[in-house]
Amino acid sequence: MKTYKISKHITEEHSERYEAIKKYIGIGTITYKIKDYDSRNLLITNTGVMMVASQDTIVTMYALKYGKAKAVFKGIIPNKLRDAIKKNLSLPREAQMELGLLH
Repeated sequence: MKTYKISKHITEEHSERYEAIKKYIGIGTITYKIKDYDSRNLLITNTGVMMVASQDTIVTMYALKYGKAKAVFKGIIPNKLRDAIKKNLSLPREAQMELGLLH
């Protein structure tokens, strides 16, 4: 499987979210790879994390919510991904806040 670099945008500008993902849900294993309109790749992991990759660099990363997952999969979220999102949304409120699942 291809190896990706993590951008400074993630590790420096959004380090809190990156650390929360690692702490609460884990980055996981890429289970879906979807090309988007900007010819970037949307990489979605088994833990419900979506990463946007440009060539060999992941430029952003966040925990998926149902709405974004429905948009990416055109309305039908795969069951395993739905289960991962449900699990993430059942985390304590503080964890959800850190992950950006609540505002």
